[in-house]
Amino acid sequence: ELQANFCRVGFQRRLRMPIFDAEFFCPLCDDVMDVYGDHALICPCGGDRTKRHNLLRNCCARTCSISALRPEVEKAGLFAERMDGEKLDGETLQDGRRPADVFLPHWDLGGMAALGFAVTSGLRNDVLRDSIVSSSSATSAYEEKEKTYLNTEASLRDLGIKFIPLVVDAHSGRWDPTARVFWRMLCKHMMVNGGDDEQTSRFQLMQQLDLILQRENARAILRRTCSSTAAFEMLSPSIAEAIA
Repeated sequence: ELQANFCRVGFQRRLRMPIFDAEFFCPLCDDVMDVYGDHALICPCGGDRTKRHNLLRNCCARTCSISALRPEVEKAGLFAERMDGEKLDGETLQDGRRPADVFLPHWDLGGMAALGFAVTSGLRNDVLRDSIVSSSSATSAYEEKEKTYLNTEASLRDLGIKFIPLVVDAHSGRWDPTARVFWRMLCKHMMVNGGDDEQTSRFQLMQQLDLILQRENARAILRRTCSSTAAFEMLSPSIAEAIA
């Protein structure tokens, strides 16, 4: 029954049908929850964004493992320790950072790679205008942010490690161009290691990733619904009946 509730919310979001009859305050952060549930996709409270991020990361790591790439999740110690306590950009120590959600010791032509996952949304108020002009503007902008944050890309390049940001739009499920190139290359590795042909492997992988994304979006919406009596009362009749 829980999976059915996820599907109902997912279909309503895909068809842009209102999930609630009116706006209300999010019970976790006191920001405004819109009738479509878009706020739940970017709400900073409750740990939903972290869980969604980690599930996408784990799916990638499993696929890399099947492809014999020996992935390491959240690998520590990529940056050399700084005994003098020097701070970079006045913010943080490099030796305490873990820039690789998934670290690949052997990637393109035998080089090392650090994969950094991020989920953004083109429906955020600060990027909505740009999203109207280009559907990929939100993911492209966030990809650049991932590269330049604390000089992540440049610092890893100095160590001979290629930084590959994998950014996806939470609403549409669209991955940024860099990610799409990576997924294609990963599926080629799968094929070489006895998997299906590249096209079939990519189709199946994209399905897995999109199911994780949309399921966690629906979970975040329903969590905020069940935490608020007012929100429950404003649910569309079909969803309210299913949850009850």
